Amino acid sequence: MGRHLSLNDLEDVDPDLANGLRYILENDANDLGLTFTYETKIFEDLVMKELIPGGSEIYVDNENKKDYVKKFCEAKMITEIEAELQAFLKGFRTLLPIGYLSHFSPGELELMIAGVQKLNLDELKANSIYINCNKESELAKWFWELLEELSDEERSNFLFFISGIFLNL
Repeated sequence: MGRHLSLNDLEDVDPDLANGLRYILENDANDLGLTFTYETKIFEDLVMKELIPGGSEIYVDNENKKDYVKKFCEAKMITEIEAELQAFLKGFRTLLPIGYLSHFSPGELELMIAGVQKLNLDELKANSIYINCNKESELAKWFWELLEELSDEERSNFLFFISGIFLNL
């Protein structure tokens, strides 16, 4: 949407991490022993990443702690998911040109993408398009049985997930 990401945005994704970064901002950072690095898990391994070139040699202090938090947020919400983000944006732009985004708040855009929390399964069934099967096939019946067993939140999460997949096809 063309706006800079902040600690509040990270809080939506990872509240514990956001609270830890907020602690750094609100307290004396000189004695924390932090450098401009962070650890991330890649498969089963913890990998140290630098937030800026030479970051392992630059200590976080009271003068640069805001920059550290900003770089950390960018790493977690942009850099680490750059490939996925670009794939999503490519698909998204085929549906809604980027210029139209300025007309929506982040909340309105989320509603457009994720929809409401309660899905009408009858409506979803009636408007589904089947590929390589039909609504009477055993696979389709299992699919709808599974969706019926999910909670409203799980159904909404499922729809959000598959929306991202189909935007990239």
